[in-house]
Amino acid sequence: RAQVRAGNAMPFLQRSRQAPLARVSSRFLAAVAACACSLGLGGLCLAEPVSKSCQAAALGPKAGEEQLEALGRPVPRYMLKACNGDRCLALRRWKETLTWRCNIGDEEIVSRPNPMYFKIQPHYPTFLHLTDRSGRLTYWEIIGKMDPSALKNAGITVNDIRANYIWQTLFTWDVWLQRDDVQEGTVIVDLEGFRFSQVTLFVVQMFAKTSSIIQRHFPDRDHVLIVINAPEWWGRVYDLFSPLFPEKQRRKLRVSVGQQASMQTLREYIDPKNLPAEYGGSSGPLGSAPADAARRRSAAEGASPAARLKGARARAATGVGPLGLT
Repeated sequence: RAQVRAGNAMPFLQRSRQAPLARVSSRFLAAVAACACSLGLGGLCLAEPVSKSCQAAALGPKAGEEQLEALGRPVPRYMLKACNGDRCLALRRWKETLTWRCNIGDEEIVSRPNPMYFKIQPHYPTFLHLTDRSGRLTYWEIIGKMDPSALKNAGITVNDIRANYIWQTLFTWDVWLQRDDVQEGTVIVDLEGFRFSQVTLFVVQMFAKTSSIIQRHFPDRDHVLIVINAPEWWGRVYDLFSPLFPEKQRRKLRVSVGQQASMQTLREYIDPKNLPAEYGGSSGPLGSAPADAARRRSAAEGASPAARLKGARARAATGVGPLGLT
């Protein structure tokens, strides 16, 4: 997509795209050209900037930690934690993630509006809310109000949900938390009203595709997964979906059956002042938190650098994440 200033660069890019074994995106090829330009190889300089992820991916599989750090994309601590401290494995997985980020256009995704968010949200409601007792951002999925039939009737596909989920995840970690690689999240899943008949192939495929993204590219970022208002037949749902998650994540699961036990569990992890009133707390309702308001604004307008700075200041005021930009 980037425009090349010198004429001798375009044939190089065209030949690269035509290589039969090269399964790379135009963004990746543009990043290769940018790296060549930085090395003083004339004729490959780009008129438009290339994302940091693409620049890092263009360094190739032999890139070292120092090179990635120089580009502002060091191996994140959550990746190292997910690899149990194995730096070689963490580096390899991080380079795979950087290539994935380059191919999807991670910086471009969050910089432009996401109208699909507003189409999906009424039928699959999710929210960013206030912090837990340890200062972790909370993410809520109201599965009991998910309506698979309405999603399908609106023409929303599993891939649409996957793309929206990627956008939400990038907004949370890259925009709102400014790539803080130490922060974790507390996930709350509310199953009140959920029926076993809702477990359709569409739903299974939806959760399979979204969970695979998290496990591969955002591993070990959740501190705990709290399931509340679980029905008595919860075990059947767990047996169906548990293979989608590694053992390490399954050990983070906390399930409460019934409203009373669910409220006790929520209070154990979240101060009542940060719980929505509908969950026995005294904060505003889901959707009123600064993080969620910023997410809606970003979906409507895109996340400009000014919006990122505003988000950083709002986080500083609420005690979530660093103020500085990266």
